This record gives sequence, C-alpha cells and structure tokens, in this order.
Amino acid sequence: MKHLPAILFMIFFTGANQWLFAQNPEEKFGWQLGSQAYTFNRFTFLEALDKIDSCGLKYVEGFPGQTIGGDIEGKMDFKMEPAKREQILKKLKDKGIKMVAFGVINANSDEDWEKLFQFAQAMGLQNITSEPKESDLPMLSKLCDKYKINLAIHDHPNPSHYWNPDVVIAAMKGQSSRIGACADIGHWVRSGLDPVECLKKLEGHIKGLHLKDLNEKSKSAHDVPWGTGVSNIQGVLTELKRQNFKGVISAEYEYNWLNSHLAVAENSALWITEDLMQERALPFITQYLAVVIRQEDIVPTMHQAYEKIGNADYGFGTFIAGPSKTADIEQSLVLGAHGPKGMTVFIMVND
Repeated sequence: MKHLPAILFMIFFTGANQWLFAQNPEEKFGWQLGSQAYTFNRFTFLEALDKIDSCGLKYVEGFPGQTIGGDIEGKMDFKMEPAKREQILKKLKDKGIKMVAFGVINANSDEDWEKLFQFAQAMGLQNITSEPKESDLPMLSKLCDKYKINLAIHDHPNPSHYWNPDVVIAAMKGQSSRIGACADIGHWVRSGLDPVECLKKLEGHIKGLHLKDLNEKSKSAHDVPWGTGVSNIQGVLTELKRQNFKGVISAEYEYNWLNSHLAVAENSALWITEDLMQERALPFITQYLAVVIRQEDIVPTMHQAYEKIGNADYGFGTFIAGPSKTADIEQSLVLGAHGPKGMTVFIMVND
C-alpha cells in the first residue's frame, strides 16, 4: 500500500461530551444511544470500548471481523467459542457498556443462522443487523421468535436490495413482528431519499438506527458532525419522538481522512496543513486522533523538517505532537487540555 491517509474519529461527539456525561437526556425517550464499533475500525474492539466510554456512552453495536484486542485473541465472530464470549462480556461489564446489536452480518446456511442467533442470545443482544435474502425471511422469522431477538434489516444505498423502505415493508409482510428495519439515515440520503419520510413509512417497525449526517445529497457524500449537514437530523429526532421510538441508536462516522506531509522522529511531531484538515479545528477538538504517515516522510530532526517546509505556500499549518500536559492548576496533571486526549501514529511501510 503506497498511500493511506489519517483518521479523525468521533467528531460527531465533540462539543457534546460534557452534556452527555452530565445528563444523558436521550434516556428519557427510551433511546439507547451508543456507537457502531465500525467508527473505530482501525482500532481493536476493546480500544473502541475505551473511546465510546470516553464519550459518556454506554452502548455499542459490534461488527464482524474487528480484532478483539487486549489479552483476547481473534476477531469478533459469531462462531467464537463460549469461553471467548465470556471474556468479552466481562470486558463489557468492566466498562459499564452493553453490546446491544451486531452487524451488518449475514449467514450462509440455516445452520449458521441458528449459530448467529445463539451468539446473539449468549451476548444479550437485542438486534442482529442484517441484509438477508428475502427467501430466508420465513426461516429467520421463526428464529426471531425462538430466541426473542430482533432482525433489523439494514439499508445500503441504491442499488442494494433494501435501499428503499418500500422494499423492506414488502419483505416484512407476514413475518414475525421481531423483523423490522435498521434505519441507516446516511444511506437513505445517498440514495436520494428523504430520511423523515422513510421513517414515517417504517413507523412501528424500526428496531434500530445508524445515525449519520452527510455533507450533500449524493452517492459520494461523506459524514459530517450531526446538525451540520443535509440529513435533517433535527427532523429525524422529532419524528422518532413522535413515533415514541424506543431502542438502539448507533452513531456512525466514516469520514475525515487526512494526510500528514511529514513526521519528525526526535519529538513525534507531524506537519499537517489546512488543505489536509478540511476544517482547521478538527485535529484539536476531537477526543482521539489517529494519523498515518509514510515511512519515507519521516525526518530525524525539526531542523530537517523546516528545511522541507521551506518557503512553501501552505496557508495555515501546524505541528501536532499528541495530547498536551499541564499541571499548573493545583499541581493536578491534566491530559488533553489543549487538543485531543490521545494520539496514535501508524507508520506505513511500502512493500
């Protein structure tokens, strides 16, 4: 791999952290506000839990294939042995976080579907997020009732099968009431649909949401902080309240990839300019920052870094070297008073 940009995680939570810590106002509506672990897909599942916990959230939707991390080998997989499930449940309990859903995932046989539902029951899940074959729905309907687990049909953008809620409604007809929709707001917008009207069509059948805001109404649109895009987040929340929705809301963020021009070995500083930030504030207001740098762009000293920068016309630029540390108030050490609380640097080596 010759090029991989950097990642800013959890921008949608910044600015709201203290509010969430103090009040968790969504709870009065019966909303289980958490994060899709895919937001942290460059990290392990246990690291994702740390970051979700730092945002004051207590729910997570796992996704298949994520490395578990810590002292637990392997990946998140519904076929994992019972002992490994217990290890993960203990980690969740220690963090005070509940895994409420798992997906997006399908199974290849009736036997594997049963194993998936057994996994969901063992992990205490409410929802399996999936895009199953319609021909499997009668069998899945029976499994939903047998294990008392919801199957939430997810929508990827057009031309995926379930991109339009009309298709989901037709597929659910005659099936268990536990089969419903996982409303991915962002993908509806990418498909040119009005998310509020889609929610109205699915009233009474919404089992969970992947809540995203997008910068524009197009297939190439990307995520932006809630309330700053075109997904009508205020209208979505108002509609959920009108419907008296109660259940899982998974925040999901899949954007903000940046490049670092160069890195300095002697102090771990990274040089990033405005054209790579999208917004100047992003590297400083996020809770955690992950930056990927190519090996050949690392220089030994700051002197050499300044030689590379030279008189280039870059507008705004800054060196970022991780979380600040200050202890000038009552000799109490505070991390991240200025900038992110944590920064991880990944070095990419060309093959």
